[in-house]
Amino acid sequence: MDTIVQELVDLLNPALREEWNERAAIMSWDGGLEQGHAECLALLDLLRRRPCVLAGVAVVEVEFDDGRTWFVTTDRKGAHRVASQCGSAARFVTLSDIVSGHFGGAAVLGEVPCSRPSVERQ
Repeated sequence: MDTIVQELVDLLNPALREEWNERAAIMSWDGGLEQGHAECLALLDLLRRRPCVLAGVAVVEVEFDDGRTWFVTTDRKGAHRVASQCGSAARFVTLSDIVSGHFGGAAVLGEVPCSRPSVERQ
């Protein structure tokens, strides 16, 4: 495997690595491409469809009784922890879909409201 491809594939989470591997195998077997070429093209295809996969950032959508909110995180386990503390189910979504579909192409980041330390007033 090409060194650059290997370095990038090593950054993928297990599910995306499996998706890449399956796509490369299809391109090699069904498309008749050499394995190295198929691996490169499969990685490019994955990056085309999921441009944020190597950024180390995930977006979690959380449904609340009064609407929904999104957490942008570098810690997937932490995102689930925050969501469960807020009493809601969470699912991972694509950042570009949320920004374009819900915010008209631009969004402002803010603090997670459920994780702010409480301040006691005297």
